[in-house]
Amino acid sequence: MLKTTTHNTIHNNLKAAVTTTFNDIFTPLQQHYGHLAWWPADTEYEMMVGAILTQNTNWKNVEKALAILTGKLTPQQILAMPVDTLARRIEGATLRNELLAVNGIGPETADSILVYALDKPFFIIDNYTRRILHRIGFELPTGYDQLRLLLEQNIPRNITTYQQYHALLVEHAKRYCTKIPQCQHCPLSKCCQKRIK
Repeated sequence: MLKTTTHNTIHNNLKAAVTTTFNDIFTPLQQHYGHLAWWPADTEYEMMVGAILTQNTNWKNVEKALAILTGKLTPQQILAMPVDTLARRIEGATLRNELLAVNGIGPETADSILVYALDKPFFIIDNYTRRILHRIGFELPTGYDQLRLLLEQNIPRNITTYQQYHALLVEHAKRYCTKIPQCQHCPLSKCCQKRIK
């Protein structure tokens, strides 16, 4: 019973923190970056390929791979392509071994496809989201689904909001909240514990 009480207390504290900081995060990012039309893809299929390619790499490498694969992004064309040709086309994106070893799609990839290809409201939890929320000061649950559900319970369940929020977090992580943070002009500096320290 003590474990449940402790879990409920932590969950309630984190839930309250998420509720009070949603606008503290979303509003400054929205004001700084504006509306972002994202996921950057011309078709739903290209979006799904991009989601699979982003596993274990960064978006710049995915963009390189997608540029190399342009014109080869229909399921029929990719299935007809010899594996070694496909591997050579994406090896510049450092994804050769990772893509060829993929047996299935994990939760982040599945949620990305649901959100951006099928317009279903699932909050995408990626390394960028975790990095930003951690630096702001959240004590995050370790499990993907626990954090996703917590955010979904506290952020209005709306596909446009989820798409924009995720796009803003990704853009912010690429520009300011990088592995070595660029805090000087960060639009979240007022609420970020990393900056305050």
